[in-house]
Amino acid sequence: MNYLEFLHSGKGIITRMFEACKAFYRAEKEATSITAYFMDFKKTYEELNMLLPFSLDIKVQQAQREQMAVMSFLAGLPSEFEAAKSQILPCGEITTLQDAFSTVLCT
Repeated sequence: MNYLEFLHSGKGIITRMFEACKAFYRAEKEATSITAYFMDFKKTYEELNMLLPFSLDIKVQQAQREQMAVMSFLAGLPSEFEAAKSQILPCGEITTLQDAFSTVLCT
């Protein structure tokens, strides 16, 4: 299975989306040149666009916003909630920010 087939199969897409969101919103310039930093940032930006393609369907847009909110919430959790992240991300489907919060509270 190539990368695009994997990407569109739904397997691991939530985990990959989480990693891309985390990299995009928590991007920091480390000990690299500004050009290398920009290229890494642009690569992450393009991957995020592939994972969450633009849609004219308002319901799709709302679902994407909800997914982004969940990803930002999970990315900002302290390390003590790694077990909750490990439970949420592999499930393959995240419905709402409230559901993610409830899952975190239960772990």
